[in-house]
Amino acid sequence: MMADTRATAVSGSLAIGALYFWIIGEIGLLVVAADFVAGGGINVWFATAPVLALAGLIALGISLITAIVCFVWIYRAMAIAHRITPTLSVSPGWAVGWFFVPIASLWKPYEAVAQMIEGSGGARMTATRFLAGWWWAAWLARGVIGVFASIAARPDSTTGAVTTGYGVTLMLACVAGIATAVLFQEIIRRVTAAQNGAVDSEIFA
Repeated sequence: MMADTRATAVSGSLAIGALYFWIIGEIGLLVVAADFVAGGGINVWFATAPVLALAGLIALGISLITAIVCFVWIYRAMAIAHRITPTLSVSPGWAVGWFFVPIASLWKPYEAVAQMIEGSGGARMTATRFLAGWWWAAWLARGVIGVFASIAARPDSTTGAVTTGYGVTLMLACVAGIATAVLFQEIIRRVTAAQNGAVDSEIFA
């Protein structure tokens, strides 16, 4: 089991690192979107709308890579949580799978992570579950704001231009995305520490 916790810790470190890149990407997109808003619908410092689109694509690519790395960690951490607390009802596979199920993806992934946190033991798990609530709220907010940003990205039927509302909603989505990443990094750190402590207790008991 110690080898498993080490592999999970490595996955956690990779996920934290990937989230740092995601934060950088979100900050870059935030700056470009802010420039778009400041220019009244035109990027003053970052050329024109294609730059905004390119920044969005880069951020999307980083998001996909980060998601894969984080899913690997969630799967492995849930597997360890099951060994520590066998009564957990969400399997490691479904801890990841619920993210892809329509409608249920609005709450089931949070339930899975909350179970993982509680099953990992440790004195800070109650506070960590509270932290997970804020993480999930930020995640949902980013998704909802992203939908509005997609709608706002449509050119005006009269002028053919994209309004500054697109830039504003994109900025808000970036802020929510940064909050999501920072909160999840802390969850990874706390769960990893709790699981390592639980395994050490078993070994030296």
